[in-house]
Amino acid sequence: MKETQSGLADSMDENKEFEKASAVVAKHVKLLREYNEIKDVGQQLMGMVAEKRGVTVGSLYVTGEFGVGPKD
Repeated sequence: MKETQSGLADSMDENKEFEKASAVVAKHVKLLREYNEIKDVGQQLMGMVAEKRGVTVGSLYVTGEFGVGPKD
């Protein structure tokens, strides 16, 4: 009987840990999606600036004028 109760308690603890881990993963996925959306808008704006100036987007990164470089 004690073994069954102990096994049940262990299983419940594992389930709680899994739920915590799942919540952390879900939060990170949400944050990554938000980051990617913001990054996409930034890249679109860089594209618009490059088009207006008649230069490549890459050249805007090289100059660092907008606070980003080629590695960003």
